[in-house]
Amino acid sequence: MKKIIFLGFILIFNFQALFADDELRRCVKNDLIGTWAVSHKVFLDESLKNDFSHLLMPVQILMYKDDNELRSVYSTSKDKTIKQHLALLEFPQNDRYKIVEKGVVVISRNNQIIDMYTCDYLIKGSKKKNIESGSIMLTRVINKKPAIVNIFKKINP
Repeated sequence: MKKIIFLGFILIFNFQALFADDELRRCVKNDLIGTWAVSHKVFLDESLKNDFSHLLMPVQILMYKDDNELRSVYSTSKDKTIKQHLALLEFPQNDRYKIVEKGVVVISRNNQIIDMYTCDYLIKGSKKKNIESGSIMLTRVINKKPAIVNIFKKINP
């Protein structure tokens, strides 16, 4: 997986095409704690698909721990069960997360920033779009424009 370094500031962005302002809010740490599986993937900038191909994989699981550790699994294998994928999260990965301001999450490894995104907590879901309330929406902003949106649903606390 290619390391991603975002320089400069990240643009705060509400994905209003999907949700009204009263249906989402910026994430706080307590929203993130737990294990999440991707439910929706949207590339707003198709030119980024090669560099960010892991964000298109059908299996994406993130585990945000209370001590700011982040564990993740990205896989194209649909043959494994969710339980088998979760077993891979038993091993520490040296990734840390921190909310630096209003829903901006910074991921670091060995004190180097490797990823950054905005996080919105979905107060209300969307039956029409098959999105559950309580999901989180992670938006990566590249060149000051929203580029990649992944929505995750909680699979265990």
